[in-house]
Amino acid sequence: MQEISFKQKTLNNLFESAKKYFYLLNKEIIIKLEKKKEFKIFVIRFYKSNFLHLTGVSTKLSSIKFFENAYSKTIEMGDFECNTSKWLKELVKKKMRHLVNIDEFFNSDLLVQENFHKGKVDCLIATTDGKCTIGFVLSQGFLRPKTLMNKNKLDYKKPIYKVKPIIKITQK
Repeated sequence: MQEISFKQKTLNNLFESAKKYFYLLNKEIIIKLEKKKEFKIFVIRFYKSNFLHLTGVSTKLSSIKFFENAYSKTIEMGDFECNTSKWLKELVKKKMRHLVNIDEFFNSDLLVQENFHKGKVDCLIATTDGKCTIGFVLSQGFLRPKTLMNKNKLDYKKPIYKVKPIIKITQK
């Protein structure tokens, strides 16, 4: 039996991940941080244009076209790169491991941290389920996903809040 190449596995994961990511497109995830007598509410929205960055692959397609082709399973092996270096291959492998389950990420309690910084990544908030960390940035009044990292990357020297996300269906 012939072994499937890394790129073919990545292609299969892109198809599966896009299907799961699509589930989040018409939803708002509400994160409420309670601090003593005050609270903050963050509203997260997922957009087609954010999918590509979360995958770790590179492409010449626009980010929206990339998502649409992955979702419709029309993306081809020549449309993206994922193994130009050992470092990139490992990055894509780690991101794909979590992206294929992104539809389940907000179904349980999460840990949340404001003003998240890790290396070159700066986010308004980051959330973790203990298996991966997703960082979000503010754009047009809503938080959008900026990064997907392996494992819990929160800084335990800063305040961390346990929250139960609220998933709300939006009208488009």
